Amino acid sequence: MHADRLISYYFPELGVRAAWARLERVDARLHALSHAPKPAQDWLTQCVCAAALFTSGIKLNGKLSIQLRSQGALRQIFAECTDSGYLRGIARADSEAPEPFPTEFALACARGSAAITIEPEQGERYQGIVPLAVDGIAATFEEYFNSSEQLPTRILLANGAQNTTGFLVQRVAQLGGNQTSLDADGWDRIEKLVLTLKPEELAEIDESTLMHRLFHEETYVQTKLQTLTHYCPCSRERVAAMLQSIGHDEAIAAANESGFAQIQCEFCNADYRFDRVDIETLFQLAAVAPSTSALQ
Repeated sequence: MHADRLISYYFPELGVRAAWARLERVDARLHALSHAPKPAQDWLTQCVCAAALFTSGIKLNGKLSIQLRSQGALRQIFAECTDSGYLRGIARADSEAPEPFPTEFALACARGSAAITIEPEQGERYQGIVPLAVDGIAATFEEYFNSSEQLPTRILLANGAQNTTGFLVQRVAQLGGNQTSLDADGWDRIEKLVLTLKPEELAEIDESTLMHRLFHEETYVQTKLQTLTHYCPCSRERVAAMLQSIGHDEAIAAANESGFAQIQCEFCNADYRFDRVDIETLFQLAAVAPSTSALQ
């Protein structure tokens, strides 16, 4: 089985869903690419893992992103998961922050907020925003679902030695209407069981062991299994389009003393170089494209 995966479950007698995600290869890749301090890297992988967890509860044909912003030492985290399970993310620290970098989330993320954005390929974009909780990323997202979405939720996120693992349980059906047969005490039971799980256990045990250990007396079914992969959609063509968008003079000015413009992707560190001939060619092609289209 692929090391990086997202698995969803449903408790039909309780109206509760659960999702478990583990990042191993993605975790290693994000740490290797990031230039942020180690605590920021760990919070980044937690956010990327959380983004994957959140896609398990929606019909997504597009992408879901998480963005943390603060005025503290950790200025920004951006994490993204697509409907195909493609993940990417970056963390930015304040270059002028005093050393050592804070290891406590509340100290590193002063006066901050978190935004969860859903961007379908077709349809309206949706965004919800919540203040950062002093107790960390998981507490922040619990507050978002509990307050903004009115969905009682528990979220656990843990950084292991070679992985980042996340677990979410959420009540998705209320008593009433045609759902009166649901176990009225089911959510309270599930919530109490989840709270017995320690971070080191979450990071060490696999999903089947976790589910059996916590919920062997409950009825649940697996509803989804998805592979997760680190992926960046950057390309030379996209960078060329960006250069065209800033205009001829600005693009030429971007060329350094060596005679070429160098653009590095923030997500995957890929380097793209365009010399002045390349840049002139881009704008020559852009100039003839409309007339060619008109002739057709």
